[in-house]
Amino acid sequence: GPTGQFAPSKATNLTLTDQNQKVNLSWDKGGATNMTIQRSSSQNGAFTTIGNSSTTVFSDLAVENGVTYYYRIIGENAYGASSPSSVIKGIPNYYITDLQWASSTNGYGPVEIDQSNGENQGDDGKVIQLNDKTKW
Repeated sequence: GPTGQFAPSKATNLTLTDQNQKVNLSWDKGGATNMTIQRSSSQNGAFTTIGNSSTTVFSDLAVENGVTYYYRIIGENAYGASSPSSVIKGIPNYYITDLQWASSTNGYGPVEIDQSNGENQGDDGKVIQLNDKTKW
């Protein structure tokens, strides 16, 4: 491959986890020493810088539940900046299963969390899905 002094390749494998008033991002940084995290309210809209990271993770705490946010990452090193990563969408939400477990009983076997009630064994229920969103 090429040798010499080059700006880093763009960040890849961008993943996102929505939580209560929080969006967690992670990625592969492609040879960058610093990552600039950018956010927009539109997939193709104007992106603004919301933070920097020298690692491969970032948590956006300045979000509201139920609002859609779009993120991209730009890598930097001593030789320049990468092109932006692909854009990923996040919608922070509060899930009832984020509550601390207290107790429950039923007459059909063990209680399942984020699953329909199964048969007689634990973890034998079907994953619950609502509006194409699955969380377990």
